[in-house]
Amino acid sequence: MRVIAVFLALCSFGSVVACQSRPGSSALRSLRDLNAYVGTYPCRNGLLNARALRQAFMSTLGFDSSSYAQHITQSGCSRIEKEHGLLVMDVSQLHVGGYSSLIFVDPSKGLAWVYWLDGPVAPNAPSRIYGSRPVPAVLLSAVEQRMNNSWSHVAHFRADADSIIIERNK
Repeated sequence: MRVIAVFLALCSFGSVVACQSRPGSSALRSLRDLNAYVGTYPCRNGLLNARALRQAFMSTLGFDSSSYAQHITQSGCSRIEKEHGLLVMDVSQLHVGGYSSLIFVDPSKGLAWVYWLDGPVAPNAPSRIYGSRPVPAVLLSAVEQRMNNSWSHVAHFRADADSIIIERNK
């Protein structure tokens, strides 16, 4: 009963932890079907474990996939958003000073990218964009904007070619 009360309290305050779920996420057969889940929370509706999505982002991560799988188990998420034709999922560890990730999916092309800051926010922190090259400019811009919105009090994020550079605040 106490767990339910805490969950309801979190939902009423709009926590980043999902309060909305959509049944049937296991029915996700391809990345093209993800548009139906915009506005839902992938860590609560089972999407992060749906074979089509998980296979896409885990294969994108290559050798780092098992570390990222561990990251997901310790992360919360925000709702799926659509931005410039890409779906964006923020799957980040909260209140630890970094360890942020953004999953981007182009449902029309069946492609996925992952931006992962695998450490605290600091200049030269381990930050990488996984996925095909060249990285779309709208994706680079979205990472830059989202990370600066979240972390501008600590550092500045700047897109450079196919990567994100973390600089000390001036």
